[in-house]
Amino acid sequence: MLNQFNTGIGVSFWSAVFCMAMLWGCGSSSEPAETGQLDESADVDSAGTDEVDTGEDSSVDNTAPDNSDDTEVDDTQDNADSETGDNTNTDTGDTMSCEDTLVITFDLTGSRFRVDPKSGLAQIAEEEIGPGSVTMRFVAGNNEAEDGRVSVLEYSNTVAFSISDVDTAMDTFAGPDSCGVAIGSLDSQTLSWASPLEDYTSEGTVTCNAGAVICGIIGMEEGVAEERYTVQDLDLGAFVFDSDLQSFQMDWVQVTDDDDATTFLKLSGTRSTKADEQPVCEVAPDCL
Repeated sequence: MLNQFNTGIGVSFWSAVFCMAMLWGCGSSSEPAETGQLDESADVDSAGTDEVDTGEDSSVDNTAPDNSDDTEVDDTQDNADSETGDNTNTDTGDTMSCEDTLVITFDLTGSRFRVDPKSGLAQIAEEEIGPGSVTMRFVAGNNEAEDGRVSVLEYSNTVAFSISDVDTAMDTFAGPDSCGVAIGSLDSQTLSWASPLEDYTSEGTVTCNAGAVICGIIGMEEGVAEERYTVQDLDLGAFVFDSDLQSFQMDWVQVTDDDDATTFLKLSGTRSTKADEQPVCEVAPDCL
């Protein structure tokens, strides 16, 4: 029995050793499997981490520009608002004090045009013309126009009349020019001109409806609107204002003189009441 027990112990001992050797060998073969499982888990974790990181990166990328853009827009808007406010305040201050120049527009309703024909076939004709306007820049002080330099910034008037069935329809204009198309000086109530109205332009048509014989005599074809276009420097007469510079009158001045007729212009001006033609205070341009 003892021998059998010892034999069993011996067998068991060597079996255990053998199994341990086998287990060690099995362990060698099984560790890669476990490592593979860990690697797969690691891959999964890594993939998961990458996905999270990517999401976080994406979130950061998307958030950062938005915050930056908002900040820049806000800063830009603040700057723009600040600048706008500054400009508005400056303009308001200039308008309220108006110690530089005052731009005033006058309506030319009541102005007239006259034609003195040189042929006995037609009579002298005089017509009221318009609509028209003239805009002038005055020296300003205490919100009012004062004596000193005056410049015409823009002139326009419609000239339409008929003489012995010869119809004329012309647009006349000069400017606009911020430096002035005519320069003068105001002394009390009289504005005298030192230069003519430069590039005074007449553009339109003349149509003879007086019959073939008459039209032939004056060198025109009956019923045909003939285009006319002329540019000249027009000498202006003195503008005589009322006491508060609300209106003025200019006596007759010669406009043209040719073989057919001599033409004349007379101006009557009153401060415009249109909302977009109210007096405006402006800083004088560098050319003045």
